[in-house]
Amino acid sequence: MSNNSAIEERLKSQIAPFVARAELPVDRGAIRRWCSAIGLDYQPYLDPQRVEAPMAMLHFWTVWETTRSPMSVNQRLRSELTAAGYPAIVATNYELEQFRAARIGDMLTTRIRLEDISEEKQTPLGVGYFATELHEFVNADGGLLGQLRIRCLFFRPGAPPSPRPKSTGATPPTMATARPVDTLAPLDIAVNATTVIAGALAFNDFELVHHDRDLARSQGLPDIIMNSATSLGLVYRYLTETAAPDQQLTRIAMKLGTPCVPGDRLSFSGHQGADRALDIRAMTGRGEHLRATASFASAAASGERAPSASKPEA
Repeated sequence: MSNNSAIEERLKSQIAPFVARAELPVDRGAIRRWCSAIGLDYQPYLDPQRVEAPMAMLHFWTVWETTRSPMSVNQRLRSELTAAGYPAIVATNYELEQFRAARIGDMLTTRIRLEDISEEKQTPLGVGYFATELHEFVNADGGLLGQLRIRCLFFRPGAPPSPRPKSTGATPPTMATARPVDTLAPLDIAVNATTVIAGALAFNDFELVHHDRDLARSQGLPDIIMNSATSLGLVYRYLTETAAPDQQLTRIAMKLGTPCVPGDRLSFSGHQGADRALDIRAMTGRGEHLRATASFASAAASGERAPSASKPEA
């Protein structure tokens, strides 16, 4: 077995599942800060009759505890791969599914495990490993609220990626196989440093590539980059402003491409296919920032969609 293949096999066997318990409950103040950062109207969430938190914040409620523990899956991966010569990290995929909404006052627990790690790969940013974590979100009663798969690239920075050609705005043939049923209204967002930094801070993300320009450039990035949670939040905002009111959002699967940096104009477009799913695309002048698929249930089908999970072990 080569040294490189030994790394992934060792990490698979040594990185144990991790449980993060929130120190604070789901609250309206955090929701207001997050909505403000992504440009979403927060007034509805101040209504005392509205007790459900936004779906795109499901990951938020234990981020603080997870990122501050050296035994969490992500921190273990970072420590081990940095020591092995792969010190940089970017998120590449984010797949969130909600079965039941978190509610104001809930105390959440997140169970996390390393689901997969690739062999060493060559990428435009440098050589590294793709690692996928599975997060399961549970309330105090043991009810499974949802799950997240987040895939990150841990890499050794190489030559900066070549600039991508500017998009013509045309949808590529792979965007959807079915003939679009309905085209969504476009949304353009001017991105500046405040957009990037405020989005990261509102999600308790203190990763330096979202705040420190010199550090970001040392890793082969053009500038500080928007974090994946902000990108997902903007997808959520776009869907909230364009989807029919009788639809309940249940799943967003997002793949990230060209980093979004200060000075970009992020242009969202989308269409609905015959299967009711929405295909979303967000472009910058340098290329495609993200592509996402959103799934819905009708309002009549809202409520619990998954069996309760067993209470997490200590």
